[in-house]
Amino acid sequence: MLTTQRSIRGLGLSGRPVINTENACASSAYAAYLAAQLVRDGTFKNVLVLGIEKLSRYPSNLVPLNEDDPDQHLGLLMPAAYAMVANR
Repeated sequence: MLTTQRSIRGLGLSGRPVINTENACASSAYAAYLAAQLVRDGTFKNVLVLGIEKLSRYPSNLVPLNEDDPDQHLGLLMPAAYAMVANR
């Protein structure tokens, strides 16, 4: 079960459609855009957009860190790691 499904379980929203968006630093903006688009197109009458972040010390996503990167060994969190990689 993904983080989103676990988060809405206690809200009585089980069985509702869920869309998870993962776009690094643009996830919330994309989720809001997608929600507006789905309402505008008539796909849904109401939508709920939640922003949930689950950070990991072990990168396996879009921007891999170098194994010899000293910041990775210090437990650098992913937002800072993305910024560092983008500046390289």
